[in-house]
Amino acid sequence: MGQETLADIIDGRWALGTSRALLFTDNASASEVVYVNSIQVDDTVLSPGYVAALGTPAEDAIPASVVPIAIVDNVRPVPGDAFVLPSALIQADIISADQPVSSSSVACGWMAFQSPPR
Repeated sequence: MGQETLADIIDGRWALGTSRALLFTDNASASEVVYVNSIQVDDTVLSPGYVAALGTPAEDAIPASVVPIAIVDNVRPVPGDAFVLPSALIQADIISADQPVSSSSVACGWMAFQSPPR
């Protein structure tokens, strides 16, 4: 194994250089041989909807284009939160995208509460 010093730029050794990048290594210079099917590099932050639209890993390749889907995020009160009154307002942030939130992905449920026996 060799060692390579990268230019001291914004993120130091974690940044992509103009001609090369170190992948699958850590801050202790430990590395191993890995086999990778595809790597995607973007010059911007990908929205959660875009990442969701990419789907799960596939053996053929990363899709060349995707249609971002809307994401339900930051649900309040948090599922499983204790001491939520029945009259509590349920809120969620919806991150919009080119595809709407699928109605099959949204559910609202409750647990029946029984008074202790007298």
